[in-house]
Amino acid sequence: MTLLMRDQENVEKGMKKGLQKGKIYCAISMYRDLDLPEDVI
Repeated sequence: MTLLMRDQENVEKGMKKGLQKGKIYCAISMYRDLDLPEDVI
């Protein structure tokens, strides 16, 4: 595996992880906007 291939793989993994976190933060924000209690969220 070349360095470029490894870097590309790391970028893809990082992007997937970032998208997952973004979805979670979005859901939490939406539930807060709906005034759901923190213990329910």
